[in-house]
Amino acid sequence: MKGALWLIALFAVAVASSLFLGGNHGLVSVFLAPSRVDMSLNFVIVVWIFSVVMVHAALRAVSLLFDIPAQAKRWRWQTRERALLSGVVQALAQLQSGRFLRAQKSALQTLALHKGMKDSAHHWGLSTPMLVQLQSLLHLICAQAAHALNNPEVRQAQLQLLLQQGRKLQEQFSNPESLEAGQLLAARWSLDDHDPGAALTWLDQMGPGVARRTMALRMRLKASRILGQYSQALETARLLAKHRAFSTLAAQSLLNSLIASSFKACREGDQVAQVWNSLDPLERDMPQVALQACEQGLVLGLSGTQVLQWIKPTWVKFLKSLNTLSLDERTQLVRLTQTALESLKPDSEWLGFIDQVSQSHPGVVEVGYLYGQLCKHHALWGKAQQLLESSVARMHSSELKRQAYASLAQLAEQRMDDAAALKAWRQAALTR
Repeated sequence: MKGALWLIALFAVAVASSLFLGGNHGLVSVFLAPSRVDMSLNFVIVVWIFSVVMVHAALRAVSLLFDIPAQAKRWRWQTRERALLSGVVQALAQLQSGRFLRAQKSALQTLALHKGMKDSAHHWGLSTPMLVQLQSLLHLICAQAAHALNNPEVRQAQLQLLLQQGRKLQEQFSNPESLEAGQLLAARWSLDDHDPGAALTWLDQMGPGVARRTMALRMRLKASRILGQYSQALETARLLAKHRAFSTLAAQSLLNSLIASSFKACREGDQVAQVWNSLDPLERDMPQVALQACEQGLVLGLSGTQVLQWIKPTWVKFLKSLNTLSLDERTQLVRLTQTALESLKPDSEWLGFIDQVSQSHPGVVEVGYLYGQLCKHHALWGKAQQLLESSVARMHSSELKRQAYASLAQLAEQRMDDAAALKAWRQAALTR
């Protein structure tokens, strides 16, 4: 298409020239005393156009002649620029392929070439910020290769050079990426060196935007868990879950594990209460979390009233749906509730509530056992014996079964039935 247009344009010029020049009878007279030279106007126009073209060609040739030194400098720079970029790519490829010694050697050779380019007064390709950034990348490759080769001296030296170039880029060109890369690598290397404290120090030096990136959060989570800083680890895990760094199930499992570790790390009942208050409402509403908090609270001497307040929502959920808790969780719920209620004076409100749960789920043997123990605590001896006898035969938990037999033995002793008491004590001793 382009050729056809040029052909049409050529024909148009030819037609216009023939129309103008064919009928042009003008003359140009040049007086050179004492002579006169007459020339055709068409000839003069052709000579004039030819002269302009020749003068332009001559000026262009002279310009190219004087531009040869600059062209030679440009060619030399471009050759070194290609060698620099090729060295960076080669070093990166060797680093990624696990050839760390060769990667370090290639990066050092490219750094020597970069130094010569940096000191050059003229360049046409890469800008100064790009040259500094390439230098930072080469220091990063050297440091990473030295870390893989277990050479901490070279690694630290290259890391300091990387951070120095990163600060220069940030201050002069508002480019913080190299500095951030150095800080993240330093934090990761500290974790590899089993120094989580140093890793947290590096992470704390970062800006708020960098510190909230997924990579930084993962390292902060790992360091906090190693140091036993479970409150900080829990907050970090929440941010990671918010950023969807884990699947839903993995995030929930991680949060539950950190919450359990936070409770286990407590040494006083007040600490358990502080951890409980620091949880989100949705986390406190989870049955597993409530059971863990109550378990640790009772061990550390937390009041039964406080424990019952925490565990009541779990009972309400269980009352609405039997599938809320597994068998083990149901057993733990009953055991914790029994321990908390027996540490207090008889509470008719809780007795009525457990009666309601027992009527809603008559087939749940653990609830029947708890109702029987509460009746015993409220001095309802006959009903307590009836409930415990009906539940002890179907009990799955050895601990609850043993306590049921012990309670039956105490009831038998109270009514002076030594044979029944002895039989119940024997059953309690044999239950394992």
